[in-house]
Amino acid sequence: ESFAPTYKLIYGSPGRSLAIEIAKRLGMPSSVIAAARENLTEEQKQLADHLARVDKDLRALEQQRREVSQQRAAIADSEKKLRGREESIREREETFRRRLDTKLNDQLREARKRIDEVIDEMKTRAPRLVNTGETGAARAQARAAIEDIVGRVGPQTPSSTTLPAPPASPAQLEPGVRVRVGGLGLEGTLIEIRGKQAEIDVRGKRMRAALRDLQAIGGTPAPAIVRVNVDLQPREGSLSELNVIGQTVDEAIARLEKFLDETTVTDQHTIRIVHGHGTGQLRRAIAAYLKDHPLVASYKLAPQNEGGGGATIVELKD
Repeated sequence: ESFAPTYKLIYGSPGRSLAIEIAKRLGMPSSVIAAARENLTEEQKQLADHLARVDKDLRALEQQRREVSQQRAAIADSEKKLRGREESIREREETFRRRLDTKLNDQLREARKRIDEVIDEMKTRAPRLVNTGETGAARAQARAAIEDIVGRVGPQTPSSTTLPAPPASPAQLEPGVRVRVGGLGLEGTLIEIRGKQAEIDVRGKRMRAALRDLQAIGGTPAPAIVRVNVDLQPREGSLSELNVIGQTVDEAIARLEKFLDETTVTDQHTIRIVHGHGTGQLRRAIAAYLKDHPLVASYKLAPQNEGGGGATIVELKD
């Protein structure tokens, strides 16, 4: 020990006298040092020994305090690094999810576009087989099927996530079996098996998936029955307005039916039907027909500057 001052004031901790030890180090004659020690009483010697032990214990406690402080700092640093790694993992997961959502949205847009192309091609190749709004119903059903798939493969909360069912064994998989594609939640009918890959019919669309991702769910596919009859003729007059004034109810409804069918190949979202005031019978018949039509989103009487009660404004579905 150097007995150098520490310049620390510790309340409630008595210090021992170091006068004799310092005098000895400063060259005081040994005889004087010995005489000084002999002059100490027994109680003073015991007190000095006790204070020396207390001082030693305090230094040991201080050393332990420093070690504990260092350990706490190391633990805090480790926790900070762990939080950084967790945040990095969450960011990567979020980036992957956004990319997956973007890819899925692109595929959905392509599917919707393909639905419209198929309907349009069907009308072009069979112009005399469709003359009702059933083409619109077919289009709506196909898009509804896509939206149903979107709802099942959309983001799930952690609480709603369930463990996936085990994949089906090869013996369970054969053409005609209803299967579910694990991870995507899509259901369809197994068409063909090629090695470790399989072709599946999902609502009229073919897709490929690995056999290990398929789960047999049993049942037989529901037949897709779509009865459509298209009869397209060159449209005469305005693309957004139909005038049926002076016609009977049957004549007006027939023209309105054809007019609505033809809107499926245009970009019209709003049309105006001019039926006049009269007795109101024509207006009521048109409203009753529009109420359940699959292409109609809503309808209302026209504002005064567009005909008032003598015309009906129709909003079409996308």
